[in-house]
Amino acid sequence: MSTTSTEPTATAGTAMDSGEDIGAMATIRLSFANGEDGTALRAGAQALADRLQQAIGVGCAHVGIARTEVSGIRTRETDIRPGMAEPEFDALVLAEGSEVPALERALPELERVIAESGCGLTSPQSIVYWLGYQLDHAQATGEA
Repeated sequence: MSTTSTEPTATAGTAMDSGEDIGAMATIRLSFANGEDGTALRAGAQALADRLQQAIGVGCAHVGIARTEVSGIRTRETDIRPGMAEPEFDALVLAEGSEVPALERALPELERVIAESGCGLTSPQSIVYWLGYQLDHAQATGEA
């Protein structure tokens, strides 16, 4: 569970636009390239989200900038899970799709689009997963 807050910067598409149910998510955490401060990302975020949303398997795309100044706030979750520290990141891309396999196939294209966007983003750390309400009992409990 992420405890880093993000500033929503751009969104492209909706579940309704894709004509499919949204059941999977690709999360791509990114760092700013040397000397970047988010200015290039803020300027190009909507164009980036629009290009990401065009990838096959992606219904919606969201781009955000990490808000580290509010992310260190203690919550009940951080009290319960003190060992759950997450690596820092500067920006976040979320790509929603109907299925994990489709988003996994789209991931190389998503990372390429980000790299070529001119938004000053680097070092993608990506994961694709089913949304919790899409898990069956065995997946949710680890009984497989």
